Amino acid sequence: MIIKLGYFRKLRRLLLRAELNILLRSRIVDVYQPVPWVGIQKAQRDDSTLKRWWAIENELEGMEGSVLDIGCNMGFFTFQMARRGFFCLGVESEALPYHICNLIKETGEFNNAAFIKATVDENFCRILPTVDITFFLSVFHHVVRQSGLEGATGLMTALMYLGHSTYLR
Repeated sequence: MIIKLGYFRKLRRLLLRAELNILLRSRIVDVYQPVPWVGIQKAQRDDSTLKRWWAIENELEGMEGSVLDIGCNMGFFTFQMARRGFFCLGVESEALPYHICNLIKETGEFNNAAFIKATVDENFCRILPTVDITFFLSVFHHVVRQSGLEGATGLMTALMYLGHSTYLR
């Protein structure tokens, strides 16, 4: 009996999709942003997330390139930009949202998106690649709580000088 490689890929994708559905539908993790790639439209911040996306999308006319999404959560903005053809790098500090991003990436075949699990600080900013667009949405207040206003300001300064990318806040 010969089993083709394509069969294993389909089986792997099916198993990953099952894991993703269990995580998202069992309430093990709070769904903060919509995850339309797996059929989840309702989330804690679905209206504000969609309003932000529509505002961002209006600014993208004719743009292309690379995107850095700091604090990407479950990757809503990362995947939206990837769908538009950008190469996207999402950075998430929490393990479960980071894992979910990778499950979505694999099951949705987002070949132009990658994810890093990391805490963003000034040292981390020094190793980040130069990008065309940086997202830093709903993150600043977390950085202030963790590092204080002075530390958060230092991080923002480091990010602003990172490759002189276009910032969408």
